[in-house]
Amino acid sequence: MVPESDRPAVYEQATKLLSGAAIRPLEHRIVHKDGGIRWVKNTPVPRYDDKGMLIGYDGMISNITERRIAEEEIFEYARKLEILNRIVVSASRAQELKTLLDDVLSRVLELMNFECGGVYLLDETGRSANLMAIKTLSEPGLQGAFPEQIHDVSAAVQPDSQVLAAGQPLFADKVAEIAPEYVQKTGLVS
Repeated sequence: MVPESDRPAVYEQATKLLSGAAIRPLEHRIVHKDGGIRWVKNTPVPRYDDKGMLIGYDGMISNITERRIAEEEIFEYARKLEILNRIVVSASRAQELKTLLDDVLSRVLELMNFECGGVYLLDETGRSANLMAIKTLSEPGLQGAFPEQIHDVSAAVQPDSQVLAAGQPLFADKVAEIAPEYVQKTGLVS
């Protein structure tokens, strides 16, 4: 009923209660009979005999799942705002485009919980995209995941149209789904 990772805290709370120590309510997860995870606030209420000896305790359990979800959403929202603020600060201080793009790429990857990515800018002809900023993994085989240049860019062809016409970011795993021939042509690794 209690997930493995939460059990030590629950056991510690019960041990302290049985030893007579003052305890505080504990928030932990439980596995519901439907298999879903719920957050509960477990507040033990000790019962004593007329000599002050612990004879048992009742547990008051409150479902706090909605509150915990709201707290996690607020925390994630605050994390994203902090990263966006750092991007704005970087943009206002940057003196070189390369420095700005490197910093923005790092912040966007952090924001999206990605480990690697690249930023391409179209050249003056609008037909080729040049790699301007990159962060790759050090794993063998991934260093060449982002070609230095992508030729024959066209706003009329997927997935280029996704980026150029719609202004949406392009993720290599999606490229492999929507245009496998594009991946082969450009050398992108997903």
